[in-house]
Amino acid sequence: MTTQQAIAEVFLTAFRALSRREQEDILNKIARDRKFRRVLEDVSDRVVVEEERPKASRPLREYIAAR
Repeated sequence: MTTQQAIAEVFLTAFRALSRREQEDILNKIARDRKFRRVLEDVSDRVVVEEERPKASRPLREYIAAR
């Protein structure tokens, strides 16, 4: 485990130990911060890509024709 992964694990463990209200307060502050919001959007995009990866793809022309 890298130092960065260990720090992330400690942070996540501490975050999980908080009450639901405290977790929401932290997430709301992160969501209001421009820099963090961009990071959240990037992570969210990666999650979507990983979820869609196993699905069959189709040619772009076929997709455009269907639209």
